[in-house]
Amino acid sequence: MSSVPHQTEVQNKDLRMLFFFSTEEFHKVAPLFQEVKELRYITHEIGQCSLIVPTKTVPLFKARSLKFHVLKPINETDLTLKEVNDLKKGKADLYRFRQTDLFFFVNTKLFSLCRKERANGSAKNS
Repeated sequence: MSSVPHQTEVQNKDLRMLFFFSTEEFHKVAPLFQEVKELRYITHEIGQCSLIVPTKTVPLFKARSLKFHVLKPINETDLTLKEVNDLKKGKADLYRFRQTDLFFFVNTKLFSLCRKERANGSAKNS
């Protein structure tokens, strides 16, 4: 039996959050998981206008000319003083990846772009 522990933790370098600037851009993603062979079997997590994917797949999304911002995960203990203050002031949010110690620090301006776009779309459809 090996004395080396089996490593199952997700590493920071392995994941990225793609934060789409509009729901229109975000909705272009779903078909890619069927169309692009390299994306068919990857593990991913979907949020509001966001997608958490393995780092190695980011170029596949960029190749499709989708408009998104790439965020790297952080450990909650690595937050800077400015980031902590932004969280307290409501200028940012932390999104936890599953039940890990990995978080994505998201400026609320990014989130509000999608939220505002969704609200405008809803108003037009009413």
